[in-house]
This record gives sequence, structure tokens and C-alpha cells, in this order.
Amino acid sequence: MEVQTLDIISVNIWNILVSLANLVILYLIIKKLLFKPVKNIIEQRKKAVQDIYDEADAAKTAAEADKALYAEKLEKADDEANEIILSARAKAKTVSENIISDANAKAAQAMRRADESIELDKRRAVNEMKDEISGLSVDIAEKMIGREINADDHKELIDSFIDSIN
Repeated sequence: MEVQTLDIISVNIWNILVSLANLVILYLIIKKLLFKPVKNIIEQRKKAVQDIYDEADAAKTAAEADKALYAEKLEKADDEANEIILSARAKAKTVSENIISDANAKAAQAMRRADESIELDKRRAVNEMKDEISGLSVDIAEKMIGREINADDHKELIDSFIDSIN
């Protein structure tokens, strides 16, 4: 019995070497058929993930650029709006000044016309008074002198008298 137990427990070096050779061959076959394709798949996935990150970074950069461009356009729009408002105010001020100056000119012209009209009316009134006074004077002089005075002589007398009064 003891002999049989030793056969079961005995170590055969050839069996170990063949098993090791089988293990190495199996390792090489698995490496060739399994490790390289799995490694390639892992590399492809890493590349795909890196591409996604690169696209995300590019999209983020583009979004930031768009945001900056939008902010710049918004600022320009605000500046243009302020410029338009200032321009409109300046135009309104100019228009109001023109209206005021036109009104002042028209008022001055109306005053000048009124003054001329008053002066003309005053002259007419003075001439009418002269004519009336001269008519009365002629009547009085005719009655006093009893004769008729020449109208031209009478007019000269009246005019000189009125001029001496003024």
C-alpha cells in the first residue's frame, strides 16, 4: 500500500515540463487572439472618449466665444442706442432752437409791421389834422380878412405853423 500511495503523490518532472509548455503555448495563443483585440478595443474606446472630451471642449470654447461676441454686440447695441438718443436730443434741441428763432423773427417782423402801421396811421392822422386845420384856418381867415386866400399860400402858412409847433 505504501507503494501505491507514492505513485499517486510522486512528482513527474516531464509532466510538469509538458504542463508548463502547454501553459506557455496557451498563454501565447490567448495573447495573440485575445489580448491584442481587447487591447485594440480598449484603445478605440479611449480614443472615442477622448474625441468626445475634445468635442465638448471645442463646443465649450465656441460657446464662450459666442457668449463674448453676444456680450460685445449687446454692448455695441447699448452704445448705439445711447448715441441715437443723444443724436435725437441734439436734433430736437436744434429744431426747437430753430422754431424759437423763427418765432422770434416772426414776432420781430410783426412788431416792425405794427410799428410801421402805427407810424403810417400817425402820419395819416397828422395829415388829416393838417388838412382839417388848414380848412378851418382858411375858413377863419376868409371870414377875418373877408377875402379868399389862395389854397397854396394857405397850405404853406399852415404847414409852417404846424412845423413850428412840433
